[in-house]
Amino acid sequence: MDRFPNIVLDTASSRWMARELSKNVEPAREFMMKYSDRVLFGTDLASYREMNKSGYEGRYTAQKALWESSTQGRPLPFTDPDTEKSGGTIINGLDLPISVLRKLYWKNAIRIYGMPE
Repeated sequence: MDRFPNIVLDTASSRWMARELSKNVEPAREFMMKYSDRVLFGTDLASYREMNKSGYEGRYTAQKALWESSTQGRPLPFTDPDTEKSGGTIINGLDLPISVLRKLYWKNAIRIYGMPE
């Protein structure tokens, strides 16, 4: 990120975010704090795909737990095929401060893309 200052990341893959960032909470939290101006909230859900309500809720619940809480060892609320046979994905929350959450959830998008007219 330091080498490429114009790169902006998103949080689109809820299961990947939960799985990988929960492995090392402190470095993940430090990364999110350091680059908080360059991360956008996102989802990889597509509205044209048929998914029941719990499928949508699970992805948002997972991200909310990851970003906003200090939870430890919380099971991912939906199946992660990559870890299904090894015990499943767990969430260890990063407990990000409100200033970072505001950037993540909406301020970065407004700054980068502008406000709709």
